[in-house]
This record gives sequence, C-alpha cells and structure tokens, in this order.
Amino acid sequence: MKKYFIVIFTLILGFNASSQYLLAGASFGTFNIPGAEMRGFGPTVKLELISDFESMYLDASFYKKSQAESETMITDETGNQLGYAQTKGIYTIYNLQFGFKKLIRKAFDDKGLGFFLGGGAALPIVITTYEYSLPGYNVPDSKYTHAPFSFHFTAGAQYITSKIIIELKGFFDIAVHPLIADEPPFMTGTRLGVLIPINRRSD
Repeated sequence: MKKYFIVIFTLILGFNASSQYLLAGASFGTFNIPGAEMRGFGPTVKLELISDFESMYLDASFYKKSQAESETMITDETGNQLGYAQTKGIYTIYNLQFGFKKLIRKAFDDKGLGFFLGGGAALPIVITTYEYSLPGYNVPDSKYTHAPFSFHFTAGAQYITSKIIIELKGFFDIAVHPLIADEPPFMTGTRLGVLIPINRRSD
C-alpha cells in the first residue's frame, strides 16, 4: 500500500506546479455493491488540484452497513457441532479514489454549469465482521480485512461560482477481486458536495 501513496504524492507535486487552484471540500452520497444487496450512505472528504480544463483529485469515503446473514454452524475446538447461530455481518469500507477529470466545453475559471468525465484508481479497504448469536454459548466474532485494487471511472456536473464549486458526481469502480465474497467486483455511487478554494496561483 505504501507504494501507491508514493506514486500519488509524486503526481501531486508534479501537477501542483501548473495548477491554479487547490480546493478542499466534502460531500455526502450513496454507495451500492451490485449483487450483494448492499446499499447505503456515507460522507466523503475531497482534495483537488485544478488547472484550466482539467484537475487531479483525491477522495476519501467512509461507508458502514450491517445486515443479517445466513445462519452459521458453530463447532467447538474438537469439531463437535454446537448448533446454528444467527449471524450478523458488519461491513466497514474506507474507499480512496485518485484520478483525473476533464471539464467539457468550459474552463474552471468560467462561471456557471459545466460537465466532466474522469477516471483513475481506487483502493477500497473492506473490513468484514461477523457477529454470532447462539443461546448458551459465547461465540467470538470473526473479522476479515482486504483491500483490492480497483479501476475508477467518474462523470458528473459542477456549478462554478466565484466562491465555491457545487459538484454532483457518479462513479463506477471495478475491483480486481470481489469486495464481498462471491459477489461481482463492482461498486457504484453518487455524491453531492461542495469544494472551496484554499489558495490560488498568482500568474
């Protein structure tokens, strides 16, 4: 994972030399893992470097979802079956998305409505916890963590003013391994948020 952050940091330094704006912001939106019946909402914090018609961004999102799972057979240390336990799955997802986007037919200095397309890479860190309930027994939780590399695609619209940028975007990520076991390796979502300039390059 360390090498990914080194690459991102290097790209940010190179892009910053020609950027006009450094923006920070936040958004709130949906997430969906198709096939897993897993949908919900969560916040995102954003950092973006803008230069004329294009930008580079880093989004960090947090999602959490719990749902009932199929009953699990519990055994003791010797392998004797104790019975089927009710099982609750708790899924915590930290999703990092790094990419580039290009504004269509409008520069970031132009006020008003503009549209964009973009893409890059994502790193969803998925922590799965299973809680078991079996009367008469204290069954410990099971916990698993994995972080499959993903290809990231995005599209949306921005309304640009002199003070802030209001952004509505959708994304579609394709992971090299399923985020949830035995399910398609996709994540989709939409977000509505605001970006505020931190500084601006003087020409």
